[in-house]
Amino acid sequence: MEPKTKETFLKIDTALCNGCRACELACSFYLKGFCDPTISKIKITRDNETGEVFCDIPSSCPECSYEAEPPCVAACATGALIVKE
Repeated sequence: MEPKTKETFLKIDTALCNGCRACELACSFYLKGFCDPTISKIKITRDNETGEVFCDIPSSCPECSYEAEPPCVAACATGALIVKE
């Protein structure tokens, strides 16, 4: 894929998100070169009692917004995190 020429915006389908947090790890690795969810721009939490997943994602991330496919989107195995056109 060719790099985007305009800013990329992210969208998450919370019904598809299973709370695996792979997007957090991919984000932190892209930003700093190691996996640390505390530095990720994306924050995913899961209520272990109810199974409900809460997602806090930036609508646009300046660090990788011009990537053809942001690393967080590529890491999402369920397809919950997508690039919004």
